[in-house]
Amino acid sequence: MQEHLSISVIIPALNVAPWLPRCLESVLSQRDVSLEVLLIDDGSLDATAEIATGFQAVDPRLRVLRTPRVGAGAARNVGTCKAQGTYLAFVDADDSIPENTYGSLLRVALQTQADVTIGRYLRVVDTVVSEPQPSHFPAPGQLLTLRDFPDLLRQRQCWNRLVRRDFWLEHNLQFSTSRRANDILAMTRMLLTAERVATVDDIVYHYHSRPGDTSITSLQGHVDFFTDYLREEIQCAELCMGTPDRGIKKSYALTVLRRDLPKHLQSLLATYDALDPATSGALQNDLSLFLSLVADAPMARPAAACAFAVETASNGQWSTCQRIIADLWNQEPAEPSVYASGLCSCQDSPHLHPWVYTHIFTEKVLRRLATLPSESLATEVRDHAQVYQLCLQNYSSSLDLDDGEKRVLAEIRKVGTSSEPA
Repeated sequence: MQEHLSISVIIPALNVAPWLPRCLESVLSQRDVSLEVLLIDDGSLDATAEIATGFQAVDPRLRVLRTPRVGAGAARNVGTCKAQGTYLAFVDADDSIPENTYGSLLRVALQTQADVTIGRYLRVVDTVVSEPQPSHFPAPGQLLTLRDFPDLLRQRQCWNRLVRRDFWLEHNLQFSTSRRANDILAMTRMLLTAERVATVDDIVYHYHSRPGDTSITSLQGHVDFFTDYLREEIQCAELCMGTPDRGIKKSYALTVLRRDLPKHLQSLLATYDALDPATSGALQNDLSLFLSLVADAPMARPAAACAFAVETASNGQWSTCQRIIADLWNQEPAEPSVYASGLCSCQDSPHLHPWVYTHIFTEKVLRRLATLPSESLATEVRDHAQVYQLCLQNYSSSLDLDDGEKRVLAEIRKVGTSSEPA
């Protein structure tokens, strides 16, 4: 072993034999830095261990450790305890890194003396390479904190960065033992704590999606995995909402409500035709707790609309939630009555600021109904009279409406009047 190691690369591995050679070749090809590679075989039943020991036999920089199926998070923790490098890096065993990745990151880390140095990544599905992940970073090499640049919260994966090992140990950072999203809590804590964060504009990681197989990503629709993710997210929300910084609160809410949580919800609802009552009740409680934590965060309109979708799920309106998310993500349009039904489900247990419901009623119900011809509008309002009447009662006060939206309100009132008993 070298006297001084710049980087310890930690790779948890479980039944990844088809992809492990690509991963190890990409890591061990990093010849411009001194490094050690700690591969933690977490009880694999395939040829993972044999492949790893084969690489170890020809490259002494690789050490193979074994754990008894403890999960990727705990396996990474074993690696951080055994690491000797000045910096820590993390790689998933089915992914890869480009040439000169660690040299690029290390140069900036040393120049800036950063606690954390973060780069960009590419997503690869089969052999199709996506566009690079958009750069949300300011000028490369500029030292930041999360207070300076709250959008760093969009970067909660562990594998596109170097972390100074002394910093990691000083703040007792550890990965969760959760089966899903076991890095987001550690990375959230890290970003909240770090006083010196640097970024590079280089692509430093290739994230390989394996849809339809047994990768953790492909299992995200399973109810147990969704539950694990959501409980990790609740802890992240407690941390971010516990800060006095409004920018951090807003960026966290935008990241999770507009992207992460709806994505996981959509995967869950695409996997199950129906949820049993016990499962549904437990998930509703967790979603309600999450919403109660982020309710006071400053929200842009897109985040507010997604928060509303999540709230319909917290009220057990799973189908409504699924249709609203598909509409918000421009996958399949939802009728105004879907949003109206969701608004009705929220009236007895609102978690969000009242303006959110008024916004949904105006933008997603009245404005869409206003595009209908008079005859179609009358039919639509008559067919869904109950939900539109309830919305009218609860959400129509103090609205600043244009003529078309006023026409819709008049039609709803007319249908309501005609349906009253004589």
